[in-house]
Amino acid sequence: MRNRIFICWIISASLSVCFAASSGNGEMPFAVKKIESAVSGGVYVRRASPCDSTYNASSSVKVAMRAMDVKAAWRIPSVKFGSECDYDEFSWGAQFRFGEICGVPANLLFGKLNFSGSISKMNAPYISTSASCFGAVPSAASGITVSLPGISSSSKPVSAAFSYKMTPKKNIRKFDLCFFSDDRGNFAQSICVNLKAGRKTQFSFSQTGGSFSVSNETAQWFSKTPLFPETKIWFADVQCGINSPFYTAKWCADFYSPGSRDFEWSVSCENELSAGWCGVLFSGFAASSTEIFTPSSKNVKILSQIKINPVVTVFPFQAFRMRLGGVFYREEKLTSERDVETNCKGGAGLHITGRYGSSRLTFTGAEKEYAVYSYYSFRAQWKPAFSVSYAVTGQEDGTAEKKEVKAWCSASVPVKNCGTAASFSAKASGSAVFEDGFSYGTAALSAGIKQSSKKAMYSYSVNIKYKF
Repeated sequence: MRNRIFICWIISASLSVCFAASSGNGEMPFAVKKIESAVSGGVYVRRASPCDSTYNASSSVKVAMRAMDVKAAWRIPSVKFGSECDYDEFSWGAQFRFGEICGVPANLLFGKLNFSGSISKMNAPYISTSASCFGAVPSAASGITVSLPGISSSSKPVSAAFSYKMTPKKNIRKFDLCFFSDDRGNFAQSICVNLKAGRKTQFSFSQTGGSFSVSNETAQWFSKTPLFPETKIWFADVQCGINSPFYTAKWCADFYSPGSRDFEWSVSCENELSAGWCGVLFSGFAASSTEIFTPSSKNVKILSQIKINPVVTVFPFQAFRMRLGGVFYREEKLTSERDVETNCKGGAGLHITGRYGSSRLTFTGAEKEYAVYSYYSFRAQWKPAFSVSYAVTGQEDGTAEKKEVKAWCSASVPVKNCGTAASFSAKASGSAVFEDGFSYGTAALSAGIKQSSKKAMYSYSVNIKYKF
């Protein structure tokens, strides 16, 4: 009840300020600047069982005003033809921009909002589990990121959020504040600072903390995961980062307070060392316990990780780049039986980029499986691209192997202007899977029309997928 009163108070105060203010030229804060609308639909046809064919649809509209944005979205999830539709998946939200009224770079958001950034990190504190030969550069420290809802936000609680983003200064490149609370009693706050230290070096720091309702209840009597009813638990996330020409890194520490027990923790680090045409990425993760539950009520089943990813880049010819990469990945994780198992993966890859396109060839292997993957794309008018992969998976008894070949291709029609403000695009793709002969394939066709003007933008798209 207290959270609902607080949310209503913030909205009432903000609306009072907005309605009372106007610009110097008499323009009202709620003068409509642009309307954006999108409608999309999809059909999934199964040749083997036509009665199981499904369709889906979604629509969204956003009204952008001088000091406020309002957005609503609605969708019909995937449903079989002839079955009853669910029309309840509706989401909505609004954003007030105080910068357009009184010059303060702050926003107030309300509705079924999306939260990411450090919230996503607390929900998944470990590093990426993929064994990619060309890893991503570590990102800077981040706080809570909030945005208006999308078509899949209908199940989210109603929330109110306040964010402040300072205009970059000479040495303070970023200073963000964020606070949110929802009607389920959850709340969190974050501070994020990015400092310039020299011509090409920046330091970043963020702190996030809050309280969430967490539970783990199931009807499966044989579940070996610890069960507990809905409980209020405190969480905290601390991130530090550095970005320089030779060293880029991000370190994270997450803390979880599980009620009466001692708090749990996890730490992760992502690092990149680069010197000329050579570089190496090395990352790691460790958790203090097998009973860490995140704000999303998920049990962290990964206990430790190590990843090493060296990369070499050469330019043998003009406008021609070749990258050689390797990867070693090791993890310890919980199985469904609550046992700890160790998995190791390794691989190597070659990525070539030239004037006419790019190609990539990678090999990855684990204890009971290995795979070869190749991808090619061309800088042509129709943007053709295709890939082929070959995977072998060993069976548990060690007496048989499962071999699988996947082939995929796609092409796009270049955007064509239909008049001064309309454009049309289309894309066709197909894939096939072979397991001791042809198993199944999928063909997909998508098309879209977009029409825009100074005051409005409309887009329509359709996706058709056929499985044979």
